[in-house]
Amino acid sequence: MTEPGTVWAELIDGGGMAPMGHHERSQVHTMAGNKPAEDLLRIKRDLGVALSSASSLADALERSLEASLRVPGIDGGAVHLVDAVSGELNLAAHRGLSAEVVGGISRFSADAPQTRLVMGGRAVYGRVAEMAPPTADAGRQEEPETVAVVPIENEGRVVAALHLFSRTLDEIPDSTRDALEAMASRIGAVLNRVRAQESLARTKEQWEQTFDALPDLIAILDTQYRIVRVNKAMADRLGVEPGQCVGQTCYSCVHGLDHPPSFCPHKEMLEDGREHTAEVREELLDGEFLVTVSPLFDFEGRLIGSVHVARDITERKLAEQRLKESEGRLRAIFENATDVIIYVDKRGKILDVNGRVEEVFGHKREDIVGKNFTALGILRLRDVPRIVKLFRNTIKAGRATERVELGLKHKDGHVVHVEVGTRFIKRHGKVEQVVSVFRDISQRKQVEDALRLTQFSVDRAAD
Repeated sequence: MTEPGTVWAELIDGGGMAPMGHHERSQVHTMAGNKPAEDLLRIKRDLGVALSSASSLADALERSLEASLRVPGIDGGAVHLVDAVSGELNLAAHRGLSAEVVGGISRFSADAPQTRLVMGGRAVYGRVAEMAPPTADAGRQEEPETVAVVPIENEGRVVAALHLFSRTLDEIPDSTRDALEAMASRIGAVLNRVRAQESLARTKEQWEQTFDALPDLIAILDTQYRIVRVNKAMADRLGVEPGQCVGQTCYSCVHGLDHPPSFCPHKEMLEDGREHTAEVREELLDGEFLVTVSPLFDFEGRLIGSVHVARDITERKLAEQRLKESEGRLRAIFENATDVIIYVDKRGKILDVNGRVEEVFGHKREDIVGKNFTALGILRLRDVPRIVKLFRNTIKAGRATERVELGLKHKDGHVVHVEVGTRFIKRHGKVEQVVSVFRDISQRKQVEDALRLTQFSVDRAAD
């Protein structure tokens, strides 16, 4: 008896037992070999019929095993699939095997002798004791006597393998080998088809799930404005089931019209074959939408329809309107304020001023905006270093200054006394702009000066 395990190495190296091919096989006469050839032909024919209607990979594997076990002398078997990434053999289906056998053949690593033998692409037949497959308790009464390892190929690549066992045959006859290898060839072609179908089904399911998960309202239209498909968001907004939209024209279903509306981007797309976008207010859907229509072409480049995507921008438009109204109110306050308001950036460049600046300092807005505040000529020369230092330190510290009194020059040269307060506009915690409010206190200063003069006169008269 050959030492267990040595046959695997011999077979991998090309020696040992005879490989597939009836020209090299010895003639063996067993009770199975005397079965009519018609039985094997019928099994192969039935397998073809069964596989043609297989709905899934698991179904195809089960039908393949069922047919294999109808071959005389074969009473147990398994199908392993090749992992395209790791190269492992993984058990995908089995029948007629003990738990010990199943546990021993559930997985073969990529470098295991069994895997290397299968990937060699040759069918191998022999006695279990000599080939030493990894099954537990080899001496048990239920242990198989002979084994057939038949690779399953597709387009020259091994994609799976049949491991078939017999408890009654001393050797698997040529007629059975031919039948098994022919069945493996047929299984290989079908597995490729079934895998492609499953991949296509998964892709279709993922596409449908994604299509229905999108919050945008999506419809696929043909060139006659008919709806081919809508997603769940679109159907929900219309208050119908998705299938109820199919076949209807988009302008009747969405707009309640008997013709396309004048703003229809799908109509424009049909004219030039390009993508078009429009903002649309649709009363039937109670909202405003950003509608994008992208052309669809067939494999020959012919226009067959479009993908119509409507994004609900109602909240955004309301926010824009509120912002516009708020800006309008702020602008009205800004322009009608009795104080001079100046916006400068952190480098001192004037960004905006209100109309009051001309009344207080004599400078027009268009002559001021864009200039640095130190270049306007409103600062007295002796005050420039102090004010520039104060501005820089204030920006660096990020703290607004208390109100300070300054004497600034009017365009005609006279001094205007102002009280200045500053506030910051920050972004991400850093100062971006400075808002300065200048209040003209010239009259108040005149009154204060007059009071001081009167008090001085009174004090002198008392003396």
